[in-house]
Amino acid sequence: MPSPIRLLARGAAGTTDTAGILDGVSSFALPRSRAVRVGLALFVLGLGFIAADVLPFFADDHDTPLWLNLACLLAPAGFAVAVWAGLRAGREEQRAALRELGG
Repeated sequence: MPSPIRLLARGAAGTTDTAGILDGVSSFALPRSRAVRVGLALFVLGLGFIAADVLPFFADDHDTPLWLNLACLLAPAGFAVAVWAGLRAGREEQRAALRELGG
């Protein structure tokens, strides 16, 4: 069975020639935008704080400090920053591509 990328890259004639279509595509691409990287870092840090906040509940310790509960809010804040920056970067790339095409 062909890979999904090959299926998407099929031409009108049904060929699987992907020359030029997948140039520069890697299996794991790091985000180019600094804001996306910061958002992802905040999200991961927030997930760490969430784990540190939830795990003591399994040991019947229900009195966690306020700063730990507030630090858990880094996860949704980081997610929002990453999504916002990703959308902004995508729109910027789309505008640049349209300018290149003369549209």
